[in-house]
Amino acid sequence: MVASPPASSPLPPSSRRRDKPQLSCNLCRRRKLKCDRGLPCETCARRGLSLSCTYPASTPLQSGKRLIDPSSTALHKRIAQLEKLVVSMTHQTDSSVSKEKKDRPESDGPDDSGKLHASFGKIGLDNTETSYVENSHWTAVLDGIAELKDCFDDSPEATEQMVDNRKASPSGPALLLGNFRKLDRQQILATIPPKQEVDSLVSVFFNTTTLYLVCIHGPTFLEEYDRFWKCPEKASIMWVGLLFAIMCMASSYSRSSTALSTLPGAIEATEHADQRIQIYRERVVQCLTLADYTKCGPYTIETMIFYLSIEYAQVWDNQTGLWLLLGTIIRLAVRMGYHREASTSSYLSPFQAEMRRRNWAALFMLDSAAADQYGLPRMVNEALVDAHGPTNLLDEDLSPHMESLPRSRPDHETTLVGFLAIKNRLLSTRNIITDLTSYPNKSVSYKEILKLDRIVKEQFQNIPGPLKMRPMSKSLTDSSGVIANRIFLALISYKSRCMLHQHYLLAARTDDRYRYSRKACIESALELLRIQESIREECQIGRRLSHEHWKFEASVKHVFYLAATILCVDLNYDLSEAPSKQRLGKETFPKIVKALQDCYTVWVESTDKSRESQKAVAMLRFILDKAQRSGRLDQFDLGDFGDFGDMLNTTQDINQINMHNWNTDISATVNQPFMNGPDWWMTFDPSSMN
Repeated sequence: MVASPPASSPLPPSSRRRDKPQLSCNLCRRRKLKCDRGLPCETCARRGLSLSCTYPASTPLQSGKRLIDPSSTALHKRIAQLEKLVVSMTHQTDSSVSKEKKDRPESDGPDDSGKLHASFGKIGLDNTETSYVENSHWTAVLDGIAELKDCFDDSPEATEQMVDNRKASPSGPALLLGNFRKLDRQQILATIPPKQEVDSLVSVFFNTTTLYLVCIHGPTFLEEYDRFWKCPEKASIMWVGLLFAIMCMASSYSRSSTALSTLPGAIEATEHADQRIQIYRERVVQCLTLADYTKCGPYTIETMIFYLSIEYAQVWDNQTGLWLLLGTIIRLAVRMGYHREASTSSYLSPFQAEMRRRNWAALFMLDSAAADQYGLPRMVNEALVDAHGPTNLLDEDLSPHMESLPRSRPDHETTLVGFLAIKNRLLSTRNIITDLTSYPNKSVSYKEILKLDRIVKEQFQNIPGPLKMRPMSKSLTDSSGVIANRIFLALISYKSRCMLHQHYLLAARTDDRYRYSRKACIESALELLRIQESIREECQIGRRLSHEHWKFEASVKHVFYLAATILCVDLNYDLSEAPSKQRLGKETFPKIVKALQDCYTVWVESTDKSRESQKAVAMLRFILDKAQRSGRLDQFDLGDFGDFGDMLNTTQDINQINMHNWNTDISATVNQPFMNGPDWWMTFDPSSMN
């Protein structure tokens, strides 16, 4: 946008040479690049910085170059090119506008079709690694802020510090890298601790609420456990690996609680737990190798899933090795037929079939979550899957000797399997959103965006009562595990709305058709950051989530990073480019700044061990400093804006939008229970929404 000239400027002294007029745009001049004096110039457009292509007020545009009217539909393409928040979109207009466009030259800009076109993500190159993330990943969104990109480019000290921290981080999975000692069976059995110590760890594992509990049948494992102590030599080495994995995970749970303690001896106890974790972790790898996990024997999938969780707990940032390890597990499961409906096989008992469904559901959840966290495509080919979802049953409802499964428990009975089913239902919808907004050569109409928005909200509202989100002040009688599970479901729903609407965030400033998307995106991002602040408060020593804090350390950081990045992109535009009539309102502006300030307080504590936190903190520091220098903060009192609420529990806003002319009603399909019949996402064809 062309800057306005100052109200008055003194004339230069007559003895001084006249200033040479600046012909290049500001970015090309700063980087000493060739500029064709267009708006945007070709150089800025090619680098994805069209919206930051500005000139001094006195600079004439080259003859024949067209100044794009900010109110025209071409602005949508410019926003998409700059921020990379918007995914290369064009917008659809009514028939009269379409008729008008037929008379325009082809170069007048994109068709205002209202459709969202997927674009390339972000490739990162340095001397040590190459990485790619989809356009919805928070680092791809962040990379589009021109000034911040320059800040990173011009700060080699910060980049060097990030590299140093990355080198100090734990190496990849030992199973893939082979950096472990080889032990035989007798040597492994000789390192098992006394039974009393193992009993304690097994008890911790089964009394800690995690989704990994669904992968094994507790009563059956305890029977095998008793037989093991009577004759350890008869146990398969893979089962021994499963036992070591349980011991390692239990030690990790206990260590997480001890690490927060200020009691005498807590430091020594934490160090001892760290040593045990590393020993047990190595034993798991040794057992997997000795048993040759590629042969896919009994307990292979369960042990591999537990091993993945062990390695995941070792790192703060995304590590490619974990994604590769998950891919290995998925391929082993496919090799063993977990992706097919087990009830059709005469070789499997009802109990075996149900346990296979549980493990496949866990793998589906891990694959969907990893794809979202790493910004990469999912590895499960859903077109080849016909496995049913697991039945909502407790472990005591199942027996290896049963001839048929009992009836499913009602949805309002909270079980881990029921929670997994609900979580996978929400993840399935988010997978559709990812596919429709990220896959190449696909375009999505705005009506489809609104349709998916309604589905996300309806699914959130239909969560059974015990798992429905509520303020902490109304959760005084609920267990910490139930509260944590509520939070996980809310995070999925709010992030789904952010991903769905973020592409229209800046376009809505000049086009009222997308006002609902802008409101939904900002509100969802603010809700996510309010939840983060609530987690921080409740994870303090003595609070309700103090023993659950380890669940939130690495698995959900990327959710909050995306929310903050969306708000930073919008606030940056507000402070840099937006005309006064397009600026954030007096209510929204201070809420965003306050939320980002709270983020800074939380994330700055982990910059010494997380490269991602370093980048996120640098982003916040840049944006908050820019807001401070703008002088707009002086008129606001940045106090508390309340607890997270029930924004998703109302459909009033979206019901005011005209949703007619939908050719396909996918609501009934998406809202099918995960536990009933074939998984619904198998049969869903995104092209049917056109």
